[in-house]
Amino acid sequence: YHPVSALLDIVDNSVSANADNINILVELERRKSQGGGRPATVVKSFAILDNGKGMDEAGLDNALALGSSKDFYPAETLSKFGLGLKSASSSLGQKLEIISRTSNSEPKLAVLDQKKLENEYTYELGEPDPDDVSILNTHVGDNNSGTLVRITDIHEESMPSATDSIDGLQK
Repeated sequence: YHPVSALLDIVDNSVSANADNINILVELERRKSQGGGRPATVVKSFAILDNGKGMDEAGLDNALALGSSKDFYPAETLSKFGLGLKSASSSLGQKLEIISRTSNSEPKLAVLDQKKLENEYTYELGEPDPDDVSILNTHVGDNNSGTLVRITDIHEESMPSATDSIDGLQK
């Protein structure tokens, strides 16, 4: 995956969830150059926020499982294979966090950490950090449905420049 393709694959999930407001956030970090030159700007994280229908715990569990339940996706969509979110996010970084809420429910958290996955073969479902709930609320409003997908521990060695990624998203 090129970062833009991977991010747009995740955005496609937002569109499938009937979102009409989708934002892609790119968090940047300035790092001192090894050779004493100009500081480098690198991508620290990617986040996709949407106001779609959101996911409950069963939906999050389905989103992180390999393959998909027919109950969640129409047969004519690519989503039926259940690989896009996991492969797109893992091409960008080591850690995938999803904070999601269906209308008038409490937000839920799912975390897929590749470092833990290597040893424990599992992902986590739980309660999100209040700061993450605040980010979701700022985007969708209190008690409205929506999802925050965040990818961190970015694979810097295979990432194009931050400028190239941002330019590609803008196009």
